[in-house]
Amino acid sequence: MLGPSKEDALLSSTQAALLNFYERTHPELRVIAPNAIDLDEEEDESSPPNFLNQKAFFHKYIVIDSKHVIPSTDHFHAPNAIIQSYLCGPQGTAKYVGQVSNIITHQQARNWVPVTLLQVQWLRPLHSRIIDTRIWDC
Repeated sequence: MLGPSKEDALLSSTQAALLNFYERTHPELRVIAPNAIDLDEEEDESSPPNFLNQKAFFHKYIVIDSKHVIPSTDHFHAPNAIIQSYLCGPQGTAKYVGQVSNIITHQQARNWVPVTLLQVQWLRPLHSRIIDTRIWDC
C-alpha cells in the first residue's frame, strides 16, 4: 500500500538511474534523456523520440509485508527507512540492508503501467553474524 504522494521534478541523479532502469528492464520503450540531441540513426522515423518523463510522484510511505517504510535522507536517524532484501549475484543469493531515500511512482510514455520504485541511499551486504535481523524477518 502506498501512502499519499506529491508530484515533483526528478533530480538529475534520479533521472540517470531511471534511464538505466528502463534500458535494463524495458529496452523496447527506447527511453532517452530529456536533453538528448543525437538520436539513434536506426530509430523508426514514424515513431517520435521517447524522452524520459522528468516528473514523478513522491510517496510519504509504503507498506511492505505489514511494515511501514518511511523514506529518510538523515544519516543518523532513519529507523523506518532501513530495509533488507535478498539479491541474486554471481555467488548466489545474499542478504542486503539499505536505507530508502525516496519512494517514487513514475509514468513513462509508451509504458501502460506506472512503476513504483524504492530509491536507496546506500545498500550493503548484511553479515548476519554481526547484526541480529530477526525483528525484520517475516
